[in-house]
Amino acid sequence: PLPTWEGSLSQVLEFGAFRLYGLVSWEKGAVFNNADRPYLVRQLAGDEYTQWLNDDGSSTFQSDSVLAFFRRLSAIDKRDHIRIQELSMGYSLPSSFSNTFGLGRTTVSLSIQNLQWWDDCNCRDPSAAYRGGEDIPGFDFLSQPRARTFMFSLRTSF
Repeated sequence: PLPTWEGSLSQVLEFGAFRLYGLVSWEKGAVFNNADRPYLVRQLAGDEYTQWLNDDGSSTFQSDSVLAFFRRLSAIDKRDHIRIQELSMGYSLPSSFSNTFGLGRTTVSLSIQNLQWWDDCNCRDPSAAYRGGEDIPGFDFLSQPRARTFMFSLRTSF
């Protein structure tokens, strides 16, 4: 379940009082038991099954084949992905403004974490904690993706 290769790249760009920060990460080589895929098909749901249904919702040879496959087998999927982990923009307030209120260096920033990812995975989130209530590492069942987080911060000194 652990990736054989992990990497990240971060960059800080400063334009006067503005500061832009970005972090991109990627993982390659991990696999997991994706129990969601067969579960969804056995519930007659999920894209892998419903894409083969007729327009009236009746089954076809292809949909029956997918159902028969996942009634017997599980899905071992890779979870290779690249992710924009964080993007933030900060602004340092002019010292003349901060000093008016008796403050030292003051910055305001807006940050977004877990912004976007691209994967080669039939899963909700390739970097979720794959335990799904089981004590088997690398097992995913009905897990939730990590939340996209927006943060605003005000940092100062007295």
